[in-house]
Amino acid sequence: MDKLANVFYTFSVWVMNLALLNLLWIFFSVIGLFVFSFFPATIAMFGVCRKWVLKEYEIPVFKQFVHVFKKEYFKSQKTGFILLFIWALLYIELQILRAVDLYYFKPLLLFFYILMFLFIISILYMAPIVVHYNSSVIKIFKNSLLITIANPLYTITIIASVFCLVFILNMIPGLIIFFSGSVFAFVIMWFSHQVFIKNEQKLAV
Repeated sequence: MDKLANVFYTFSVWVMNLALLNLLWIFFSVIGLFVFSFFPATIAMFGVCRKWVLKEYEIPVFKQFVHVFKKEYFKSQKTGFILLFIWALLYIELQILRAVDLYYFKPLLLFFYILMFLFIISILYMAPIVVHYNSSVIKIFKNSLLITIANPLYTITIIASVFCLVFILNMIPGLIIFFSGSVFAFVIMWFSHQVFIKNEQKLAV
């Protein structure tokens, strides 16, 4: 009975911490009208999850969240807006190539589809890299792309996990307000940390 009570208590603490982290992420994103705080709030959420992955379970969630939010604010904003800019360029280029619809543009169109796919997948590693390494924005992009290409198995596992979580949240919409970001962040951070350990010597930090 003691073991069962301990398991239930541990599970309850995890649920409450994940829910609190998710609410902090939403609240900080909203008060900055998303434009001024979504990226820093997301990085702060990953910063808390990193502590949990490193088995620092006793950290005060709110205090750690605010600490990372302040510390990484400008870097996360810069990285986020560069992401949006690159996404816009790739999207516009794809639309132009699709509109032209000439035979000799087909290989170029395929190239841009592959580039877009790699870009989207590499985004999964960017937040973990920001909170785990003291890297410049250029190195963040470089390392996220390097990890994506060099670790296909981990990348596929993360994508599969994300799809499973999306399926669960779609089946139980009531969980979205409490776990729509924090659970994703923890899963991605956990797998990313395994990749970091594996590729420690290869990453330009």
